[in-house]
Amino acid sequence: MDTPNEHASGKVYFTLMFLFVVGLIAWISYANYENDKIVSAGGLATTVGTIIVCESPDRNYLSTIQYEYHVNDSAYVGFDRVACSWCDCAEQKTCLGKKFSVVYANADPSHSSIKLDAPQSSE
Repeated sequence: MDTPNEHASGKVYFTLMFLFVVGLIAWISYANYENDKIVSAGGLATTVGTIIVCESPDRNYLSTIQYEYHVNDSAYVGFDRVACSWCDCAEQKTCLGKKFSVVYANADPSHSSIKLDAPQSSE
């Protein structure tokens, strides 16, 4: 048989564990909510990327491009599939050297949800 003190300490332990689990679930839910807000707001950060590789477009006029972009003191390389109506990646490589606004949706710039905005004029 449990003594009254043992029974009370079991209730305290159960209550603390329950509050811990509820708090953990609330924290994870809030973090996901904030991340979804960032993504739906169009991204957390914007930088400028330069096209460094351009492959031939497929039958849907989508071309795989590789681009380099900088955030603070770090450089990153990203890949994306873009509609190639504004460039000729197969013949003249007119995408090479073009500048783009790069918007990514997470604080981690290597996150895979990177997208390219419309081309900017090259300087």
